[in-house]
Amino acid sequence: MDDGRALDHAWKYFHLHAQQRITVFNFYVVFSGLLITGIAKAFENFPMNSITTAALGLILAGLSFLFFKLDQRVSDLIKKAERVIATYEPVDAKLVSSTKDAAPNGHWTYGKVFRAMFSVMGALGCIVVLVSLYGLCLNGTGGSVETAERGFEDSTPP
Repeated sequence: MDDGRALDHAWKYFHLHAQQRITVFNFYVVFSGLLITGIAKAFENFPMNSITTAALGLILAGLSFLFFKLDQRVSDLIKKAERVIATYEPVDAKLVSSTKDAAPNGHWTYGKVFRAMFSVMGALGCIVVLVSLYGLCLNGTGGSVETAERGFEDSTPP
């Protein structure tokens, strides 16, 4: 394969996976938004819906992890394409290799933003699970702290 065809192939490969990365992230935003809406709705009847909120929080944390791993994979594929493009780029039109050599100027990359989003939403899912488990404990005693305290008072031997 000549250099021109190799460069063209690498650009198409890069374009495909860069577009795929954005599409996957868009799906993540939609799915996590639906889960957050479900969690908010389930919290309206807290602690009675503790199992539901715990399940939704667990799904949110798991979904965040899965999409994080998908993003890692696509990011690796994009970096492979960038290495090939940097090798075959014409000297007078260095786009990929010149941006890699540039000093960071405080701008966040897509990867950094995506990882932050996955981390925040995953942590939120874990917090929802913990709060829901607390609610499940309350629900087992009648559903409120006051009922739980009365339950302890009623259980003292005469």
